[in-house]
Amino acid sequence: MTSPAQTSVEARGRIGAPVLRETRFGDYTSIAALHARNGLPIRSNEDWRMLWESNPAFQNNPCSIGWVLENSRGEIVGSLGNVPALYELNGRRVPVAMCSGWVVDPVYRRHSAKLMIQAQVQRNADLLISTTVSSAAEPHKRYLGWTRVPIGAWDESEFWVADYVGFSKWALAGQSIPLAHLITYPAAAALYCRDALAEIGKVRNRRPLHIEFCPEFDGRFDTFWEVLRNQNRARLIPVRTRATMGSHFRCSANRGGLWILTACDGPRLVASAIFDRYDNASTSLKRVRLVDFQMLPGYEFALAPLLERMIEQCRKQGVYLLESIGAPLSYTSSIVPPRHRRKLQSWTYYYKPLKEDLGKILANPAVWAPTLFDGDASL
Repeated sequence: MTSPAQTSVEARGRIGAPVLRETRFGDYTSIAALHARNGLPIRSNEDWRMLWESNPAFQNNPCSIGWVLENSRGEIVGSLGNVPALYELNGRRVPVAMCSGWVVDPVYRRHSAKLMIQAQVQRNADLLISTTVSSAAEPHKRYLGWTRVPIGAWDESEFWVADYVGFSKWALAGQSIPLAHLITYPAAAALYCRDALAEIGKVRNRRPLHIEFCPEFDGRFDTFWEVLRNQNRARLIPVRTRATMGSHFRCSANRGGLWILTACDGPRLVASAIFDRYDNASTSLKRVRLVDFQMLPGYEFALAPLLERMIEQCRKQGVYLLESIGAPLSYTSSIVPPRHRRKLQSWTYYYKPLKEDLGKILANPAVWAPTLFDGDASL
């Protein structure tokens, strides 16, 4: 353990700079400890390894799993994960690296850029994506030439209340209001009435669809993906095969925090929505996120019954709200249940092309179809 005296010396810059090297699977314990002391989430060793070992993109194009900073005593004091993903654009495979878990101990923060610069000179990716950019990291991203994704509102959350009493109790607890418990139920009733009134007069123009929870990504998703890729050839989209989806959401599924909802028109899968549990432990907020919504042309209306089914599921499980971050859902405004909005502390979705021609293409907002399936937000 580093003593206070050692920390003081290092803080004054009296020892050498940490050494940059590639991450090894054997580094797990040290990286987990680094995350823990800097307040970042910690995965199990198995879940961490599976980001690469069960990843079809890594199997097809092995790359560095990341980089670490190591001090003179051999301690890991900084880390950046590098998780590969497969995307397509105009029939071209685009190898993408999802930069995840960028963290450096405070006394070594002036060396943080070394990790990201190394990611930017790697040869196995044409594009870097990060969808969990914090307010602390955002200035560094811009300095290193990263760009905000040009579509959506990635500094904004919109949400639907599922459990009005639970949400009101949570919201009032954060306001330090004396005897807040006495007004929990009146506040919940007022919020419910506000949402109910907002629903009056909305037109529901939809065909009946069969909505159901799916226990896993089955063979229908491969057929669904082939249709999606053909209708989105001019857009940058991640590969959504059964194997890729199963690998990406493996950790969420293992902890029981994944919901796969499908919409069928007869026997045909016409839309799907993926949700994950994303509680805020520090504030005791119970929430579920909409991670990904995809539909065939003409089935935009399918989002409404999918959301309504998930809100019902949240209510049954005592989850306070269903949240969507970043992705534009404005086209559903007349058919989706009432929404509320809040501002986030940063723009969470940044990218950096490593190929000049790709950079020019991605400057066009029409090329993008971003969701939380991109990057590291839902790994």
